[in-house]
Amino acid sequence: MLQLERLMDYPMVRREVEAGRLTLHGWHYVIEDGDIQIFDVQQGNFVPASQSAHSGTGPYQPYVENDGQIFSY
Repeated sequence: MLQLERLMDYPMVRREVEAGRLTLHGWHYVIEDGDIQIFDVQQGNFVPASQSAHSGTGPYQPYVENDGQIFSY
């Protein structure tokens, strides 16, 4: 979290975040478990990426190839 706070000390970063043109994300890697945790602002702590509604990890829209083939994740 300290890194995110320090980024907000830069006037150009703060300006863009406050204007909604830039978002900052805090990730924590748990190497031993092969897990990625993401800081969830609404919960106020790190949560597994697979469980965070604010992690940017989905749900994904189906991907459609040029030939019309649809892939769901």
